[in-house]
Amino acid sequence: MRRKQRQRREESGWEVIQRSLDSYHPERIAALLREYLTPRIPRGMRKLEESLREELRDGVEAILDANMGPWYHETGVVLGNEIIGGFCWCHSFFNHRPLPDLGVEHNVQLIMKALERGHGWLTALDATYRGAELLDDPDEGIRQLGLSDAVVRAIEITVEATATEDAWYGYAYDAVNWLLQARGVPANHEVRKAMRQTLGKFESWVGPTPDEARAAGDAVALAAVKTGFNARYPGRQ
Repeated sequence: MRRKQRQRREESGWEVIQRSLDSYHPERIAALLREYLTPRIPRGMRKLEESLREELRDGVEAILDANMGPWYHETGVVLGNEIIGGFCWCHSFFNHRPLPDLGVEHNVQLIMKALERGHGWLTALDATYRGAELLDDPDEGIRQLGLSDAVVRAIEITVEATATEDAWYGYAYDAVNWLLQARGVPANHEVRKAMRQTLGKFESWVGPTPDEARAAGDAVALAAVKTGFNARYPGRQ
């Protein structure tokens, strides 16, 4: 993961990201993309000049920059992130092999599919954070079990979203970090250490075994419960 993207994600709070999830209106974004691209694709051409492709890319990125919320800008799921969205500007944007498909609708749908993958990952995490009801139990042991389960589920969701592409584990770290933020769990030194020692063992192209995922959940939960936590998941406003 690029250093600047990671720094931005680490500085982003989950509450801000979560509140912006409902602001995504894919139909509107698709309409804006069609309106922009349609008059700019020359008829009868079998391949776009690279200069035009770069110009169109700039235009698409400007539309997304102006119309997306923190869930897009501050989480690393921007268009072109192949790990989450599976979209590559070099080969997915009017430049498919062996012959590019210059149809506007075809390319708009590729973009929308990539955006949906990123938004879907965050939405699934949101549901997991909300559904971790055991974290509200007054019994410490039950809270510990609930947090371990939530960590495991966050890892599983991220494995599904990334297909364990190169450096996928960075997003698993983010998912667990956001879980802690969402549930008011203090991310103290011991919790961070537990995350590094378990999630830090994950590798590119390989998903964790159930035992490895559970070990991460148990380690993070044990460290967190020692600190104590009782905050509830913030409601949408």
